[in-house]
Amino acid sequence: MPTMTMTATGITETGPVEIRAFLTRMAVKWQVSPNTQKVALNALAFLYNKHLGIELGDLGFTLAARKRYLPSVLTPGEVGLILQRLKPRDKLIIQLLYGSGLRITCIIRWCARH
Repeated sequence: MPTMTMTATGITETGPVEIRAFLTRMAVKWQVSPNTQKVALNALAFLYNKHLGIELGDLGFTLAARKRYLPSVLTPGEVGLILQRLKPRDKLIIQLLYGSGLRITCIIRWCARH
């Protein structure tokens, strides 16, 4: 991802218009996550407000969109087909994961202890 470059002498010449354009570019062109955009906004606001004493005000930039996704879910029949093909030890582990909703790391820790 490209960065916003400013020289030490040119930073005070960069104002709300350039910052609005930068934050909008982050969302539209670079498609960053909302949290990445918020970090950039907070860093710039801190720099301008606390160190330069310049109030940015309402910037009115385009917010980054949260990427939505649908998780892949197996049907009970598909899970049954998978379980039929497993060795007994592996089958027990997968049944524990599937039946209890545990994460793989929990089962690995459990197996290491027992």
